[in-house]
Amino acid sequence: MPFVDLVSKEDYASLWYYTNSPYNNVGDFKPERPTIVMLHPFIMDSTWCYPQLDDPRLNENYNIVILDTRLTGKSVCKFSGKYDLWVAAADIAHAFHHLRLPAAHIFASEVFVLVALRLAILFPELCLSLTLCNVPPEEERKDVLNSLDDILSLWCHAQDLATFEHANRDLLEFAAGKRLGKAGGGSPQNSISDRNREAYRDVLGSLGSAERHLASAHADKLVEVELEDELVSFWQTTYPPFRRSYLMSFIQTFCHDQRIPLTADELAQIEMPVMIMQAANNALYPVKYAEALRKKLVGVPNGAMLQLVHGRVGFITLVRSSIVNQLFSKFLATLERPGPHDECAASSLKFTMSRALQRLSLLKKDPSMRQRDVLTPLSFSCCDDETAQKHIELVKSYAKGQRSAFSPLGADGRPIRKFSERKDHWLSEEDLDGQDEVRRESFHKPPAVWVDPPPSSDEKDDVASLATFSISRRSEYSSGSTIEKVPTRSDTRKSVQKQLIRLLR
Repeated sequence: MPFVDLVSKEDYASLWYYTNSPYNNVGDFKPERPTIVMLHPFIMDSTWCYPQLDDPRLNENYNIVILDTRLTGKSVCKFSGKYDLWVAAADIAHAFHHLRLPAAHIFASEVFVLVALRLAILFPELCLSLTLCNVPPEEERKDVLNSLDDILSLWCHAQDLATFEHANRDLLEFAAGKRLGKAGGGSPQNSISDRNREAYRDVLGSLGSAERHLASAHADKLVEVELEDELVSFWQTTYPPFRRSYLMSFIQTFCHDQRIPLTADELAQIEMPVMIMQAANNALYPVKYAEALRKKLVGVPNGAMLQLVHGRVGFITLVRSSIVNQLFSKFLATLERPGPHDECAASSLKFTMSRALQRLSLLKKDPSMRQRDVLTPLSFSCCDDETAQKHIELVKSYAKGQRSAFSPLGADGRPIRKFSERKDHWLSEEDLDGQDEVRRESFHKPPAVWVDPPPSSDEKDDVASLATFSISRRSEYSSGSTIEKVPTRSDTRKSVQKQLIRLLR
């Protein structure tokens, strides 16, 4: 099984990892290829890096390893209040040693950008370059923390499915930047399967320019709704109310007290090439944070690169993956390829961790750190005893009574329904966009009812004919009089949407 076991007297963790090799292990890696180590997006796991694994620009030219932290994905660990971002970086360094990985290009997004920075500071010999997507602030804003706390309170103590789904919607809007459909989201080409892409193009090719634009817009909406369903389904199965202590241990580590800002001296230790990709208009990750980090990376040769990705969405590695992968592959192509031999893996674990602990001791001006057990990742913790105890008490308070908490899952362990199939919650007031527009149109139909004539058998078999037929003229009026009418925008939208639903599924 693809686990990395980290065992010591005071600590235990088993980190799950995933690779792009045929048998999902590092033994199948091609030694002539450079290695990429990826950290998954915020509040997800390694399975959500599939847009990078499926991209031939990366998959066919690099060995790729995606690591879960000890608090995400399938990883398991012995819980400790000492766990912080420095320990997370030490965990990755241990994984490098046990998997015998050479120095690699590090790819991270959202809060895991902070882990990647600490990895580059303590273990520069393991990092060929850094690619950072959606840089967060070193210390989260109070208004953001208050909003997140309100969402998690509703999430963890939901008593029914409607309330839980309302919390799901709030977290989706919080983390992704409003709705995915309103955030300048992805293209349908990012999510449509290969066997349907040609048929999709045929459908668009059979339409006029106005209808083609309308069909593309509706395909975008369908893909975005499907992506929302998948993401919320993952959250519901991974972080249900009866596992709320698991969720809170992650949030407390990566968003609250354990998130100690890096100093200018610490950031100055980073001396490898760095590229930053930031959403141009995201409220949670403003561009100013990326610009501030770029200015502080004074040791980077020729300075850090900053690339803006159009849109307001938070998960750019997922929704804007085509642009992100293109920029990432071009950035790697400009770097010198490493040699086939691996000097880092040959070093003993004790020597590597001892050297890193000495660096941390000098940066924190704490000589006592050198006396810690170098083989334990928790030795790299910078949390004081008071903060660690607070973390433990918080998780214990959420663990109390969680076994009897509400479950949004059915008997098969899957969500009871799709997120898009929910009904409006009494707490919420939806805006005028998205699915509510479709609901309102169903209640406020125009007086004229236009009926399509039945399609022939040949037309049913031809996707392009169906798309053309769906926007044909209507000539049947409800009063019985026969008139001719050019199809309205609503008529065209509903008909094309119906055909694209069948195609995209």
